[in-house]
Amino acid sequence: MYAGATYTQLPISEQTGMIRGIGLNAAQIENLCITLERAMIKSRSAVRDVLAASGDIKENTFKLLQNIASGNAPGRQDGCLCLIAAAGRPCPFADRASCIGCGNEVLTKTLMQTLINEYVRLSAQCKRADNTEARRSKQIIERAVLPAVIEMLSAIRMLWPDTDTSELLDIMEEGVNYADSNTGGNKRKLQPVHGRLGS
Repeated sequence: MYAGATYTQLPISEQTGMIRGIGLNAAQIENLCITLERAMIKSRSAVRDVLAASGDIKENTFKLLQNIASGNAPGRQDGCLCLIAAAGRPCPFADRASCIGCGNEVLTKTLMQTLINEYVRLSAQCKRADNTEARRSKQIIERAVLPAVIEMLSAIRMLWPDTDTSELLDIMEEGVNYADSNTGGNKRKLQPVHGRLGS
């Protein structure tokens, strides 16, 4: 699918050699493909929305990105940035009590992605580093990163019980699966903590 028709015409030994040359194991390649598929679906949807907007597409896209980067895309809730607001359109979800969990809200997903990226980096460091550094990285994961993720999700569920946290859980699951496959662990599905985090 990603290499095109020429890949399938290669002998099996050369196909295997190309896969090994990527430097990822089978689980990592599988996770990468799943992530790419999800990203493509979301990207196609975003492109359709941009194309549906009237006016010059290049100018609209530039303004949208500029508004997000400068913080001029306020959601209806303090501290939230919104793609819809960045595009200069009114919120189509007037009945929602919170911006958190909306597919157009930017900040919460960005914060979750940052925390999960740190989890992945520290997990890899645990496997590569000497005992002292590995222990330090593990303590940072256990005492800072994971508690922040859990508190973030718990607070969202406590403050906004009807919020859909599936996108945040997807970010978390993809990061943990990648870190586990990257460090030789088993791929696992994240489960809600005390029944409060599932959507």
